[in-house]
Amino acid sequence: MKLLLVEDDVKVASAVARGLRAEGFAVEVSHDGDDGLWRATEGSYDLIVLDLMLPGANGFRICADLRQQRDWTPILMLTAKDGELDEAEALETGADDYLTKPFSLAELLARVKALLRRADLLRAAQANVGGEARVLRNGDLEIQPAKRQVRFRGAALDYLKPQLMFCGDPVQHCGVSVYAGRFRADMARAMEDPNRFLFTQLGYVPYFREVVAPSAHDRIIGIGNDRRPQFNIELDKEFLTAATANIFTMIVLPVAFTISQQVDIYGCDGMSFAAATKPWSHANEDDYMGKMAVTHRVHAGFWKRNYEEEFWSYCKDMEDILSAASARGIDVHARTASYVPALAKRFKPA
Repeated sequence: MKLLLVEDDVKVASAVARGLRAEGFAVEVSHDGDDGLWRATEGSYDLIVLDLMLPGANGFRICADLRQQRDWTPILMLTAKDGELDEAEALETGADDYLTKPFSLAELLARVKALLRRADLLRAAQANVGGEARVLRNGDLEIQPAKRQVRFRGAALDYLKPQLMFCGDPVQHCGVSVYAGRFRADMARAMEDPNRFLFTQLGYVPYFREVVAPSAHDRIIGIGNDRRPQFNIELDKEFLTAATANIFTMIVLPVAFTISQQVDIYGCDGMSFAAATKPWSHANEDDYMGKMAVTHRVHAGFWKRNYEEEFWSYCKDMEDILSAASARGIDVHARTASYVPALAKRFKPA
């Protein structure tokens, strides 16, 4: 099992890491709060041993940030202070247990093993709720939401938070513009990570396979769509989505609602349409349209579109799909302000 130890005292960290490794644990060590928070956010660990007093972000801040991101990795917090207030705050910010310095290695190991046993029991209980666990399958890819596990060709991947990318608009992403070229290079580098999957429309799969290495071809997942009148947010039952003009409502949200019971939406159309100087206000770079100049010339008809009409169509689609999610008991919040009515009425700052 893989553990993260965040402790600024080099001697203490060395002794604790040595003791944990002797028990068969793989241990990563960080001596700084900001670095520890970055590792905890970007990596995947079975448990985090977290000191309270750290340079940079302290233990309370790290713990609170992880829980705010809905990362439920077990956390054992270490503190040099022997006070009920610190212990209470540790638990209040989301720590699963605490240990006051100085402590014995035997006590630390006992608490670590107890937290890991508790996490295993919780995952087993979640997997059995409602009978057989719901599973999202497509070819060799299998996502088991209750277990927070992703399997590929039968083997469980060694992380809990799958990294999913979503791409559409092959004219933009696979065309001849400078922007498209940079996008392809960035995507090819991203797909070198064997833990990353790319979701796109089924018909676009061949375009994106031309961009990435052959070893990544099996990790490009194509989802079919049709002109169905209602959104499908249970892809584990039927791997088809409703066709819309926006990849967010057509693919991103259906996948998210299939594998999660809580979805937070950030940064979606934060200004009114009238105030936007770029299509839908998504592109903040002043030279965005300049980067697309070649694409405009080569695919002139592609850009003769009524963006205002598409915007309001998107607003209606957003209301329909979020209403479908709410009807299934999925908790959806917009975490940043939005002029999209469906998101505005679900606005709840993080």
